[in-house]
Amino acid sequence: MKRLLLILILTLNFQSWTKADDISDFEIEGLSIGDSLLSIANEKQIISSKSNVNYKSDKFVIYRIDELIDLKIYEYATVAIKKNDKNYIINNIAGSISYKHLTDCLNLRDEIQKEVENIFKFVETAETEFKSKRDPTGKSKIYAIRNYLKPYPSEEAISIHCYDMSEDTNIPKSLKVSVRNNEYGKFLINDAY
Repeated sequence: MKRLLLILILTLNFQSWTKADDISDFEIEGLSIGDSLLSIANEKQIISSKSNVNYKSDKFVIYRIDELIDLKIYEYATVAIKKNDKNYIINNIAGSISYKHLTDCLNLRDEIQKEVENIFKFVETAETEFKSKRDPTGKSKIYAIRNYLKPYPSEEAISIHCYDMSEDTNIPKSLKVSVRNNEYGKFLINDAY
């Protein structure tokens, strides 16, 4: 029942963005690429919400928006802000929900993908499986769908991932929906790890 309710909520939220033609039209918990975190919190609150999980490179800083607002759909949500950006402009936003069984996550991922395809026109969609860089044992896998909004070399994308993390990592299994601008996408590929 909880899963059905989540699908219904996600579907209704996606339908409100009919005929979106720009990455900033995609919202997660009411926030979009290009928005300022200052619209929901003051600087002191933002600084206190800095995530303790960040990348090797510090070009971008991750903040937990679930510490700044009450989430309606996701259990956990983050944004990426360029280091030293005093306007706290969002370059990436992601929402996650936990799951127990990979098949449930893959089914929900595919349902969300269908809804996203009804709203956006993508230049390319790629479905991949790969090992998580956060698991040194190599046991954890990520099942990803990435939807690119502009032609290569742009890395602007809407992604839906199932993180099937090994018990050894103590990282929860989760479905993650994220949207990123080109600059953040290039950072993930070239600098993050």
